Amino acid sequence: MSWHDEYPHKVYASVLLLDDKIEGWKTGNPPKIEPLDFRAYWKRSRLADYRAEFIGFVVNNQQEHNDAFRKLAPEWFRKWELADDLHGSPPYDVPVNYFDEARKLLPLSNCLKRHYACVIVRGDHIVANGYNTSLKTCSTCARMDIEHNTGSYDDCPAMHAEAMALVKARDDLEGSELYLVCSDEDDPIPCPTCQKMLEFAGVTQVREVK
Repeated sequence: MSWHDEYPHKVYASVLLLDDKIEGWKTGNPPKIEPLDFRAYWKRSRLADYRAEFIGFVVNNQQEHNDAFRKLAPEWFRKWELADDLHGSPPYDVPVNYFDEARKLLPLSNCLKRHYACVIVRGDHIVANGYNTSLKTCSTCARMDIEHNTGSYDDCPAMHAEAMALVKARDDLEGSELYLVCSDEDDPIPCPTCQKMLEFAGVTQVREVK
């Protein structure tokens, strides 16, 4: 029997802090209170500078369990000004489909050819997202009749979804996962340039199973 099937029990919210700023977060049981527990987040060169804090919420039924994830933990995380969309692990009974989370970003793309969007996930958290877009409004597309991932992108003013996510991400993405979606492809892959950047950052693509 899992820990969350017996009541009462505690749900813990934990944070990893560096220079009093939040670097990692987790909701669950047991609490994560050592830097090594947040292995995906810490910078090895500054391991001695980290500290961890946690709080436990006693819950007596499933509703209180879910409230600890959805309400109590997020409120506690705001102490460190953690963004509302990065508030720890989801409740165990509400699995997150990260491909669907990426699809929510597709309408933000202004590419004339096709829309891409992605999220980068680390430790059950979306740490960055992106979508292919240009700072200028394109009236025509120089690559409209060119096969995807071939030829030169020199005439394309857009930033790719994966590149945007990497720019927006925190440090140390080693071990993270990429969830990439496209408006016109069932199983998109990064272009060679984005793939090199992802590999350098330690991000592995997860492919959607249809």
